[in-house]
This record gives sequence, structure tokens and C-alpha cells, in this order.
Amino acid sequence: MGRSVAVVCPKGGVGKTTVAVNLAAALADKGFKCLVVGVDPQCGVISSFGQERFSVDFGLLDFFDPDGSPARSIHPTGINNLDFITSNVWSRDEEEQLLTWAAISPESLAEGLAPVKREYDFIMLDCPPNLGPLTTSALMAADSLVVPLQVEELAFQALPRLFDAMDEMREGDQPLPELAGIVLNQVDLRTRMANSVAQRVREAYPGKVFETQVPRSIRLAEVAQRGKPVNMFNRAGVASQAFAALADELLASIITEKRPEERRAAPMDDFRENAFTEAISTVSKPSPILTATGEILLNEDESDGNGKSKNGEDEIISLDEVDENNSDTCRVTRPNLDEYDGGIEEGWH
Repeated sequence: MGRSVAVVCPKGGVGKTTVAVNLAAALADKGFKCLVVGVDPQCGVISSFGQERFSVDFGLLDFFDPDGSPARSIHPTGINNLDFITSNVWSRDEEEQLLTWAAISPESLAEGLAPVKREYDFIMLDCPPNLGPLTTSALMAADSLVVPLQVEELAFQALPRLFDAMDEMREGDQPLPELAGIVLNQVDLRTRMANSVAQRVREAYPGKVFETQVPRSIRLAEVAQRGKPVNMFNRAGVASQAFAALADELLASIITEKRPEERRAAPMDDFRENAFTEAISTVSKPSPILTATGEILLNEDESDGNGKSKNGEDEIISLDEVDENNSDTCRVTRPNLDEYDGGIEEGWH
């Protein structure tokens, strides 16, 4: 049985679609079968996979329409282990109808996705920038919650609204997903504001913020233009490496949920370093070391550990100098998420 993850933030422009699409692509790259669901009527998901908004006949609307066809709403992206569902809302009237159906029957999305979860390891729900009926439906359908947060003041101020609304929903005995983590997104640590907001978020929500920060990168802005996730055209770049590391963190959080005794026995950082990161490294490239200016250092095996490469030269590489890698995603055998314990299953390659 797969895990559904709602990507939610009531503030617009924080990168919900970017996180949903590229995190799913990073998990797919590790062998997990993933489905991205565009719950937002703006249809940003379909552009991220290189298809036209009006070229898809079935989608989210079919989950709420009594005469709809949810089974026909899943479409291939052309990327190994990765499919998508778009909102397929073509007009204002259809959007109003979708919102009306979602308000009347918010459980429809969860019911429609229940049989689909048997076919996927992860279902990423890309939510609208509000706390309306579609977001409520996504929360009801989700097992976990990921909150993207642009490191700016207005986005930070939107977090209490989200958590207060969820508390109100819980008081009504409505089952809701647990918070997997807050993702600091579009981070540029060269600015004092980004450093200040990032520090305040970690202080306000201790233990709830992913260690991985997604840097501000022009490559992520190119995803919709190129019609494919960033790891499909710039695998060596800082953005692609950040999402690979974020996928590792998400997987680690799932492992600790399955092993409460290990979570109690050691801090999360120790667990990830000793039990998880070592195992994952055989199917995931080592992440580069990020500097505060967004530059990347060579990987540890290319470094002498003192800021120099083994040939004695400075090992800082400018983002502009990172060559694009147009190779296909690595092909790995799909692991079984239900039995996944942080080790590498026999037969992975």
C-alpha cells in the first residue's frame, strides 16, 4: 500500500508544484513508483510534464463527478516510475462545478485514490494556494503532509493559519495527515532576510523542518518550459541534488515511523547517517556540499577535506559552470515500500 503526501501551503508562490513534481521525480529515480495529482485548478502539473492543458480528457474532475471516470484519469509522463493526474478544468464554469462538488463531497478524492494506492509507492497531491474545499479533500486523502515555505516573511506568517485550520478540523473528529516536515524552498543564503527567516522557522517549529533546503535556481524555473523535472535535464545541478537529498529525508522519516524503538534509541541525525544514508548511497549520487552563496563543492571522494581538490586546486564550482546532463534517469528495480527498512533490496542495480 502506497503513501499519499499532500503538498500544502495557503500562501501562493512558495513552490508547491515545484516540490510535488521534483520530489516525486527524485523518488521515481530511486525506484519508487510515483503518481503526481494536480489538485490545483491552475494545472501547473501538466505543464511540468510537457503536455498541453487541453489535451487531456480525464483528470481530477472525474473523482468528484458522479458520472466521472477516475480510472481513466491517470496519464504517463514518459518517465520511468512516474505518472500524473491533472485537474482537467477547462473553464470557469467547470472550476466552480469542481469546487461545489468538493464542498459537498470532500471524501470523494480519498475514495477514488484508495484503489490507486495499491499500484503506487507515493502519491503527491499538489494543492491550491488556499484552505478551501479542494485542499480539504487533499488533506482527507493524505497520509502525510509536506509544507513548502519560501524563505520570506509573508510565507512565514501563513504557517499559523494552516496549522490552526488543521487543529479546527481535528476538533471535528476529522482524520488528518501527520506533518512530515516543512521544506525551506527558493533559499538564497546570500541574503540576510533568507537567513533570518530560515532561523526563525526552525526555532518556531523545532524538529519539524527538513534539513535539506532547496536553493533558488533558474533550473527549477525551466521545468515547465522544458516539460520535465529538473533531474531529467540537469542531474548534476544543485536543485536536482537537493531534491535527491529531500527524498532521502522523506524516506528516512517513514523508516523511523516503522521503527519507533530506533527513533527512541538515537537522534534522527545519527539514524540517517548510520543506518539510512549509507544504504541509499548505492542508488543515489553523493550530494555536493553547498556553500552559502549557492555554489557547490566537489564531492567528498574528490576532495582532500580542506577546501581543496586532490590536485590542490580550489574545489568551488560555479552554478553557471555545471554542465547539463541529458542522460535518462537511472533504471532501478522498483522496491517494495511496505517492506522497505532502509537497506537495499537484493537485485537493485
